[in-house]
Amino acid sequence: KLFVLDPHTIYRRGLVASLELMPEVQRVDHANTVFEAQQSGRLAGADLVILDPATAGARDFISAG
Repeated sequence: KLFVLDPHTIYRRGLVASLELMPEVQRVDHANTVFEAQQSGRLAGADLVILDPATAGARDFISAG
């Protein structure tokens, strides 16, 4: 289960589409900001988070990890 956090919509959608093609990937969720991801409740279930450091709230998210 993957979660992609990236503020660049075109890049994020392309990455999600590519990851969804991989048979070993169960689920790919995504968000534009850390706040959006936390509000959705889907972030907590991720096994791996792919994060662009330019994402709003990324520094706090990394520090809290």
